[in-house]
This record gives sequence, structure tokens and C-alpha cells, in this order.
Amino acid sequence: MNVRYIRGDNFWESNTNLLDSGTWKHISSLKNQALKCIMKSIGNGETTSLWFDPWLQEGRIIELLHYLTPQHTDTTTWTVSRIIQNSQWNIILPCLNPLISSITNISVSGQKDQWIWLHTGDGDFSFSSAWNQVRTSYDKFELYNVVWFPNSNPRMSCCMLRSLCNRLATRDRLFKFGITSIEVCALCNSYKETRDHLFFQCQYSAYIWKLCKLKLQMKITDVKDLKTEALEIQQKFKKKDNTYILARLALNATVWHIWQERNKRIFHDQKLHKIMVFRRIYEDINILLRTCNWKVGNSDILSNWSYVKL
Repeated sequence: MNVRYIRGDNFWESNTNLLDSGTWKHISSLKNQALKCIMKSIGNGETTSLWFDPWLQEGRIIELLHYLTPQHTDTTTWTVSRIIQNSQWNIILPCLNPLISSITNISVSGQKDQWIWLHTGDGDFSFSSAWNQVRTSYDKFELYNVVWFPNSNPRMSCCMLRSLCNRLATRDRLFKFGITSIEVCALCNSYKETRDHLFFQCQYSAYIWKLCKLKLQMKITDVKDLKTEALEIQQKFKKKDNTYILARLALNATVWHIWQERNKRIFHDQKLHKIMVFRRIYEDINILLRTCNWKVGNSDILSNWSYVKL
């Protein structure tokens, strides 16, 4: 790396060329961000660049003395050890006089210089703290544990997430973008197909979800929109046991199979009765129950789901 990319310069001041690899260009683009996360702890100063490495609290000397370049003093290759004598500071460069107080506040240990990671208490690097520095933080998604949970099906979870965010290609959105001229629901052929109608204001999908709620021993008097039903699942099944997973899987599988049935009707002209769609949901969940070797035990909900025939 030093021969091919840095070419004898200091790493922090090295530039990229057109023919350099994409990896090196990406690493170079992160240098300014990295400088905010690390600092050099001075021991004997032998491995720390006087001008370019971050060893002062205020920043790098090349930036603090921006009106002066190392070439002016012929000290480009100097390390911090050049201003240390007998483990004491010996400021021999007049240009460093404005920084004397900052420099002398640093104790010289005589040991090897060490890099310090500034975002952990002990100064040691950790991937989690580094990830927190480079990522963009957002508010926690309210229904995250309804979408992603132990033994969740990735395809169903992705479909559920897109549904909650209203990013499925429902006919109302396709009509808005000028892709289709048809807005009527493919399941009931009566109302405008929106996310909230499809899940679960449509009589077809509401019937399927009511059957699932019966299996989960939930009240079915009033089936509401998808987000409200997801919140109910989240609040009712809080303890992380088998029923916690089962309830979330039932909702995810229902959304997935209703969306698949909708697509089959539009693109393949194939129709299933709502009881048959529920049977597929029921069978998918039973397969998962057997695959995960769940023990039914004393759970009425699990017993009801696993052993009561349709």
C-alpha cells in the first residue's frame, strides 16, 4: 500500500489517482471521518508524524498552523520524537510556540506510541462503535418486531414491511403513476384497491384474517386496517415464547398469501376461494411448527393451531 498508493507521503495527506482501485478511493474518502474518531497517544513519539498525525486535542498541527507548511521548515518527515529529549518536551521549532501549552500538557511516557479509538471508554476499537459513526441513525421503526422475529420468513417479512410502509404496487398507486387505468380491487371487484382496503377492509381478505385471529384466540368483532392489526399483535403477544412467534408469523403469512392471490388473479387469471387461501396459510405455519420442533406443552393457542382440523 505504501509503495503503490501512498508513495512515500503521509497517509493522511496522500491523494488518489484516476487509475487507483475503487477500494483505495473509498478508503481515502473516509479519511476525514476517521480523523474524528482516532488520536495518537504519545509515548516516545517515534512513530507519530509531527505535522500530519492527530496527537493534539485541538487537531493536527498541519491544520492548526494552516498558514505554514512543513516544507518551509524542512521538517516534513519529522516525528514527535524530534521535539522530545530525555522524556521531556524540547520545543526547538519556533513555529510551534503558539501550541506550547497544548503540547506540554501531554505527558511523555517513553513507551511506544499507541492509537486510541475515541468512541469507546477504554480506547480500544470496536466494530459496533465504528458502525454507529458511519451509519445514518433514524428513529426506531415502531413495528420492527412484528416484521422481523425469530424464525421469520424473509420473503414474508419483506412483503410485510413494504405493506406497512405502503410501498406495494397496489392499483391506486399504479393509477397515480399512470401505469394502469384500473383501480378496482382484484379480490372483491367492488372497491378501490388501496393498501388499507386490501389489508383488511376487503371482505375477502378480512374473512381470511378473521379465521387466523380465531386460531390465535383473538376477538374478531371488528377487523381494522393493517397497522392497527399489527399493533394489536405487538401488544397482545409481548412475551418471547412460541405464541409470540406464531402470532407474528400468522400476520406475515396472511399478508403474503393475500398479496400472492391478488397477483395471480391479475397476471395469471387464477382464483382461489378464500378458504383455500387460509388453508395455505395454515399449512405454511404448520410446516414451520414441525421444522422448528416446537413443543405444544400447555399453550392453548399452539394446541388450537396445530391440532384442530379445518
